[in-house]
Amino acid sequence: FAELPGDRAATPYDVSKGLQLHAGVRANAQTQTLHIPAFDVNGKHWSTQYVQADGRKRFAKDSRKEGCFHVVGGFAELAKAPALIIGEGYSTMATARQAVGFATVAAFDSGNVPAVAAALHQRFPEKPVVILGDDDRHVMQQYGRNPGRAKAEEAAALSNGKAIFPI
Repeated sequence: FAELPGDRAATPYDVSKGLQLHAGVRANAQTQTLHIPAFDVNGKHWSTQYVQADGRKRFAKDSRKEGCFHVVGGFAELAKAPALIIGEGYSTMATARQAVGFATVAAFDSGNVPAVAAALHQRFPEKPVVILGDDDRHVMQQYGRNPGRAKAEEAAALSNGKAIFPI
C-alpha cells in the first residue's frame, strides 16, 4: 500500500462521511468499495476490511482481525504522534485524525479495541493512550448492555489510558 495521499478517487462512503482521502486505503473504482488493510503491531498485513458504498462492512474470508488495526496516517506518523488515539471504525478515526492533525488508529469494532490498545501501549509505552469510545446508548436501551462504552473502558484500563466518549 502506498503512503501517498490522493492515489485514489473518493467513494460514495467517503463522501457520505465527509472524509478526506488518507494514505494506505484503496478503492475499487468499479464497485466503489473501500479497501482498508488491517495490520498487527509489527506491521504485518493480516486482513482487509471492505466497505461498500452503502456502508456495509466485511473482512477478507478466513483472515485475522483480533489485535489488528489500521493506522490513519500511517505507521511512520504514528511513531511521531504525541499520543495514541484509538477508536472503533475507520470513518470515526479518519475524522479524528483530521481534527487532531496526527495519526489515529481504527480497531474496526468495540470487541477489538482492548487488544489493539494493549498491543500499541506495549509497543509505545511512553505515549499516553486515549480511547475514543462509542457510547452505544441505543443498544443499552434495547438490550441492557453498552458494548462500546464497556470495551472502551476495558481498553483504557489495559493501556493505562483514558476513555472519552465524543458526542
